[in-house]
Amino acid sequence: MVRGGWGRYYINPNNDFQQTYGFSNSTTLSATTDSNRTGIAGKIADPFPIILKPEGSSLGLLTYVGRTFNFVNSNFRIPHIDQFSFGIQRLVTARSKFEITYSASRGYDLQASKVFNDLEDAEFRDACNFMLGGNPALCDQQQPSPFRNLAPFLGTTFYTNANVGRAQLLRPFPQFGAFTEIMRNDGRSWYNSVQSLFTLRSRGGVNLNVNYTFSKNMQRGGYLDTLRGVMQQGVAALDKPHRFTASLISPLPFGKGKRFPVTRSAFFSRLVSGWQSTLIFSVSSGRPWAFPTNVLYLRDAKLPYNWTGETIQAVKPCVNRWNENNTITMQQFSTDYGCSEANFLIVPRYNPRYHPNYEGRIRLQPIRMADVSLNKMTRVSERLSVQFRAECFNVTNSFFVVSQQFNNNPENVQFGSLIKAAVSAPASNYPRQIQLGVKLIW
Repeated sequence: MVRGGWGRYYINPNNDFQQTYGFSNSTTLSATTDSNRTGIAGKIADPFPIILKPEGSSLGLLTYVGRTFNFVNSNFRIPHIDQFSFGIQRLVTARSKFEITYSASRGYDLQASKVFNDLEDAEFRDACNFMLGGNPALCDQQQPSPFRNLAPFLGTTFYTNANVGRAQLLRPFPQFGAFTEIMRNDGRSWYNSVQSLFTLRSRGGVNLNVNYTFSKNMQRGGYLDTLRGVMQQGVAALDKPHRFTASLISPLPFGKGKRFPVTRSAFFSRLVSGWQSTLIFSVSSGRPWAFPTNVLYLRDAKLPYNWTGETIQAVKPCVNRWNENNTITMQQFSTDYGCSEANFLIVPRYNPRYHPNYEGRIRLQPIRMADVSLNKMTRVSERLSVQFRAECFNVTNSFFVVSQQFNNNPENVQFGSLIKAAVSAPASNYPRQIQLGVKLIW
């Protein structure tokens, strides 16, 4: 038998469109004008001499000057996902079948965001980048501030600071910080999978289902380089290439009409009859590692790590740092580890991001779980039945790290590692749980 299908599903947008700039305000403490070298006299005794109040739309284009803010894409479209599949099913025996299916989805117009007013252009930013022969001093150089003591900037550092960096003055709109357009429709997603299923139903009432899925989940969203329009695209946070599941439902061979009938008494026969057991066993790949934002991946750093120890070191912590004086040195913890060459480089300032958000070659712990249950259906009368259930989840009481990431701070001595004792639910799975239930059915 051959079958397939297609469907489109629309995604509810989030509430990002509810922006209240101008109609709400907050007062921040400006305690220094020289990068915290000296304080402003009297600030400790009176830290908020002026409380900012919402101005509504009365300031026009001067609304929120001196700050950063978000604005909403006015041409927003409702995101949607197309799901489709094509499968072939074939009988293996009179009571078993095998099915293989290609199942996929494509996401369109997914919500994303983009930063604007960051720097003048990519060429100017590159001139401040050590890696490209530039110097950050060009962007950092202090210039007299044209915003100081101007009333619209009251309550911001623009109002109090005597100087401002050249990079700020060369923004397209220097009276603001960077601002972000939200609810853009730049996002995309791709999911492809091959799913196989074997099903067996025996004469004795045993049902066996065995499923294996091989898949890849990709997503595009956000920007690696906003000035050059380079979007982030890579494996999604929930990408799990392999998943195997086996489930078995079997009636116990005791009681009336079974292999081991009980005729001792009607009550005892009813007590031991009608029991059914269920076993579900599943194995799946772990999630990909959330990669650092300001790091170049120079060469493969993956270690042959396993999850039996207390501390899991997933990558070689061999990190070079590009310093503010235009030198490159290895991190001290990398030297202590015994690194002779770097696998990672902390890039200098004024660099875009180079690596996608997640690294699929380095993954969290594979999950192996077993759940069992025992249930009994007893007919009390023609219309009334009672079901009793005893269920045990994670029957082996195994511990698995589900979502806790390896340390991705390249300045931290624990970079690339994970301490299992510091992980608890829901970042890990839950311990063994046993529950009992009774249900009346009529």
